[in-house]
Amino acid sequence: GGGGGGGGGVGGGGGGGGAKRAPLPFTDKPALERACRELGVHEVGWGVRAWGYSQYVWGAVSFLVGYLNISSSPLGLLWSIPLGWGFFALWMTGHDAHHDAIFWHARPRLNAVVAFVCTDLVAMSGSNWERVHHKEHHSYPNSSVDSQRLLGGWFLPEVLHTLSIFAKYWRLDAADLLSARARPLDYLSFAWRSYMLLSLGPLPLLCTLFSTSVIMSYLGLLTHSSILSIPSKGYRQRQLQNTCDFLPGSYFAEVLFACLNTHAVHHVWPHLPRGLHGHAARELRLLEPTHYRSFDTWLDVWRFTRTRVNPPPHHRCPAPHEYYASASPSPPAASA
Repeated sequence: GGGGGGGGGVGGGGGGGGAKRAPLPFTDKPALERACRELGVHEVGWGVRAWGYSQYVWGAVSFLVGYLNISSSPLGLLWSIPLGWGFFALWMTGHDAHHDAIFWHARPRLNAVVAFVCTDLVAMSGSNWERVHHKEHHSYPNSSVDSQRLLGGWFLPEVLHTLSIFAKYWRLDAADLLSARARPLDYLSFAWRSYMLLSLGPLPLLCTLFSTSVIMSYLGLLTHSSILSIPSKGYRQRQLQNTCDFLPGSYFAEVLFACLNTHAVHHVWPHLPRGLHGHAARELRLLEPTHYRSFDTWLDVWRFTRTRVNPPPHHRCPAPHEYYASASPSPPAASA
């Protein structure tokens, strides 16, 4: 397939945030409109919206059922598996909301509400999530500042690394609570999610943290476990060098992976709703035939899992100078 169709998906600052949220990279309205033109999307109907909205329900149900049964059911600690997956799925619902990808730019306050409920009340402070995830992971993927990868080389180190990502956010949250910038809502949300976890009891909590780390490692970060070793040029190819897709267009795969199975699409067009990821994957295959990687059967995904090679940390790229020069750098310029 030939190349075609415009720029690489992100633009300068803009008004994508909600109430009291600063404009962030990867959420602005002009970039969204540019991506839609590039993909030939003129309208997002209810079929597209329902595709994604129904996926969010599965995560919420799994979390609630697991949470209510883990300490009281005869099945006991086995409930840590649906609870861990539900925790992961809710976290990724918050992830989508922080990218303004659920209600798009037309409903920034609704995105902000969903982001608060699914991030601040469940996992970690949304402000720290945005600061690290948007500034480090999206702006400088696979650099020395990007920890959101599947690192370790084998099962136990990889799971522990994923757990360390979660711990990093909690350390940042605790530091914020001791600073002058903490708000009353920050204390309340930290107290709520601490209570929610500690109320499980010691053994159920450990099992839930372990199951969540395993699920996040191999359903969330697996697409960030292999680097494409060919030269890249421009924003889009740099993002594709860092990630790949699994079974794009599969509803079941999107539910299971919380839509991180189409992570190459997400890194190129972070603001797209889930219902457009399958279409975007087909277009991306044409736009970047040498850099876009897609594993389209479960057997292909299994083979990738067994044969992937992730460069060790000392082979990762140093962060560019502008990362240290600004607290909130502008997104990289788009290029074909």
